[in-house]
Amino acid sequence: MAFKATEITNEMTEVLSLRQDEKAKGYSIQLKRFQELVTIREQYKDDDQTRKLELKKVLSKDKMLQWRNYKREIGRD
Repeated sequence: MAFKATEITNEMTEVLSLRQDEKAKGYSIQLKRFQELVTIREQYKDDDQTRKLELKKVLSKDKMLQWRNYKREIGRD
């Protein structure tokens, strides 16, 4: 879990040019998301809305749009 959270956070940091504090918050959110993923899948069948709400707490609207566009470009939307 920690490896995947680090991997995604590093990718987000590079793509979005995150500041150190945004990177730290992003890692914390990613790690929490992976830890809760099993429970969420069981209860909500892949509740993407929860993930999006948590990311919005860290990233500005512009950064969220940039990340969403990046994911679409690489086929991970």
